[in-house]
Amino acid sequence: MKLFLRYTIFLTLCFYLIFAGLVQATIVIEGDTVRVDTANYIVHFEKGEINHIHNKLTAKTYTIFPEASKRGWTGLMFTRYFWDSSPTRSATLVSTSQASPNRVELVYGQDGTEIRLNIMIDTVTDDMLIDMEGVSDSGGVVGVQWGIGYLDIANLKVIVPVSGGRVYDHTDKFQSDTYPGSGRGWEAQLAIVQGDAGGFYVRNTDTMLEYKQVIFDPLRGGGGAALNFATQNQAPFDSHTSGQTRLWRFNTYVGDWRVPALIYRDWMAEAFEVTPLSEKNDWVEDITLFVKTGLSGDFTGYNYLEDFTVMIDRLAQLVDPDKTMVYLGGWKIGGSDWWVHEEDIAHPDFIPKEALAEFLAVTRKHGFRTILYITAHGCSPNHPLYESVFKQYQYRDTWTGELVGENLEGPTVHPIHPLMNISPASSEFRSYVLTQLKAVWDEYDIDGFFIDASHSVMNNATGLIEGLSTAQGMALLHQEMIDMMPGAVLGGERLHEATFVHESFAQRPLFGDKPRRHPISSFLFSPFVHAVDLAPHWYEDTPEHYQRVLLHGDVYDIMPTINVFKAHQLEDDDPEIGIIAMADHWQGGGGLQPDVNGDGQVNVFDLVIIVQNFGAQPLMNLKVDVNGDGRVNMLDLIVVSNWIEEPTVPR
Repeated sequence: MKLFLRYTIFLTLCFYLIFAGLVQATIVIEGDTVRVDTANYIVHFEKGEINHIHNKLTAKTYTIFPEASKRGWTGLMFTRYFWDSSPTRSATLVSTSQASPNRVELVYGQDGTEIRLNIMIDTVTDDMLIDMEGVSDSGGVVGVQWGIGYLDIANLKVIVPVSGGRVYDHTDKFQSDTYPGSGRGWEAQLAIVQGDAGGFYVRNTDTMLEYKQVIFDPLRGGGGAALNFATQNQAPFDSHTSGQTRLWRFNTYVGDWRVPALIYRDWMAEAFEVTPLSEKNDWVEDITLFVKTGLSGDFTGYNYLEDFTVMIDRLAQLVDPDKTMVYLGGWKIGGSDWWVHEEDIAHPDFIPKEALAEFLAVTRKHGFRTILYITAHGCSPNHPLYESVFKQYQYRDTWTGELVGENLEGPTVHPIHPLMNISPASSEFRSYVLTQLKAVWDEYDIDGFFIDASHSVMNNATGLIEGLSTAQGMALLHQEMIDMMPGAVLGGERLHEATFVHESFAQRPLFGDKPRRHPISSFLFSPFVHAVDLAPHWYEDTPEHYQRVLLHGDVYDIMPTINVFKAHQLEDDDPEIGIIAMADHWQGGGGLQPDVNGDGQVNVFDLVIIVQNFGAQPLMNLKVDVNGDGRVNMLDLIVVSNWIEEPTVPR
């Protein structure tokens, strides 16, 4: 009887908790207004657009209603610019329905269009879910979009994984970033709006790499701002008469931006089944320096292999080979770097130069890891299969439908050769490339391949190829490389969710508009992919410039890259030696250590100690040599000064 009573009480308690949760999270429709009330937030929709957000966790409201503000935008998109399309704000509310306290549907109609907006609450996570579908009597539907308006942008910052991490605020202009993309693209499906002590965030849990946009639209001259989220159809758009979203999720949080970023990162790791760097193999996590070199260029008049040997032998004395990746270009006949001044090349043919094995033997004898440069989607117009096979799979501009490539107008200094962009969604193209790379992998002692332009996955107006988008094709190219060449390590240019699963290294931009940089991209991707400096540094660079690189890299978790192509660059009196000394210090785990006095803070007291030790030899206090170049001077002072302004970000 006692056991039965306990069981009954337990069931009653469970029912009460579940019921309490359902009551706590409700959605109420009042005409054109929808009020969503949960344990975490209160959100109001007006005519399909969010116009009020209150965070219950922080007791902060993130929207304002000035006379002149910026409304969000919800509706069907018919052109490249959403303001030319069909918004719910000017439509008629046709019907409303409420399937439960946690789910409502609103139907809007206007000029031959119908838009269904579903608003739901996930009672497990407290996420507000937004789902949309729109149909039209006419074609040309680009997609659907929903928006948040009236944001109090003067007191908020929008943090997005765009261009390696960006912040948008009241000083910014209109910004539109497309997923998946890098450079000016949206790298992961997350946007965070940070206020005092917390904020809100929007994310998508699509694993099919569908094209989306995050659109920041501030009011000119200050005031409010809108943040809109769009889902695009597959280009070309002329035949599309409908569009729909993957499920969007909204929630609030307390704390800083890393709270929602960690939620998203954990989901991303599980959903995309990505392996952390620490588990990929027994050495990739230890790499701390990229050295870019190559077999291309005009080396008439001396023995190039002999010079290369002297260069690598000397490099092995200056850095730790076990922690250094040699990134080798120019290894194939005609040159693998399509932009160099060499004989006419025929991409995507990957036929190694006869001496490749000898060059690889030089790097291997010291224990350097070596990765070969290739292009992801390049095809020379003079290739025998371009016109007959590959041209039908060439990229076409999302909006104009024109063929896409590099240097199509004729020879220039850079790039020197034209190159057509072929979609990796084509199995014919992937098979042609992979068959050749597999032969290279089997014959030569290499560690993998570096895929130039791997980030290039535009919404291709050629349309789906064999049922795949360009983004899906690029992801499949990476997957098939790993499947065909077990143990191969891949690198790529830039990074986003279509490429990060199988890449161990990715070039990332270092410098930009300083006030707008943000480490969110590093936070999301660094457990899975090494970030590598996108702009490798030449021997002409000054140590001062390279020090800025190291400082930025330490903050944003980006390892340095240097260019070394000739032995004389490593002579004792060459400026490159100072740069490499810094890199060697970095490899030894020193990094940049600006807390000179060890009090746990970086401030003016550290500056004073450095000044007191200017020119000191020998160094009685090794900590004052912040950059590890063997001397104490203005360079160390600059590091600490910069650090006071821009502190390191916990990983």
